[in-house]
Amino acid sequence: MFLLAAKRSKRQDHEWRRAGPWLRTRVFLSRLKLDRALASGVDPSTSPELALRAEQLQRPKVRERIARGIDRLAEIAFGDPRRHLGPSMLPFRQHRLRPNVALFEELADALRSAGPLSVKGIAMASTLLEDGRGPLYANDPAEKLNEALDATIAELNARREDDLALSVPETPERRRARAAA
Repeated sequence: MFLLAAKRSKRQDHEWRRAGPWLRTRVFLSRLKLDRALASGVDPSTSPELALRAEQLQRPKVRERIARGIDRLAEIAFGDPRRHLGPSMLPFRQHRLRPNVALFEELADALRSAGPLSVKGIAMASTLLEDGRGPLYANDPAEKLNEALDATIAELNARREDDLALSVPETPERRRARAAA
């Protein structure tokens, strides 16, 4: 379990380490709200819910799930949309996805890349995919989707040192890799 490095008391640190069922349930029920907060740049160490959600977003399994969701959107955009409809499927603007398919593929590839990624960037990708009020689903101008994709990819590729310090524990392997770069 990744822990966030922040100034906390020993009691808070101990409480945050053991994410109990109530905390996990609160995070599950409010994950979109938490993703929006993380995507906007809120410090994950400000609450146990944000800290746990930031940790979850860093997991390879979650990053792969988001990337598969992006792949599925591309399949739907270029395939028969009736074949993919389901009860939980939000209608999205296919005509906006088609010209941006290369950016979506780049986003999925960035999420699948090895190594740590910016928590903010992963949250931006999750929000872009799952937020029904976002540019993929809303009646915003088409340029907003392109801008959102560019910003998300740039944030993922930045791999800023402050996000690394907040989201991924320092290990000897990571130190050697960072020193070699």
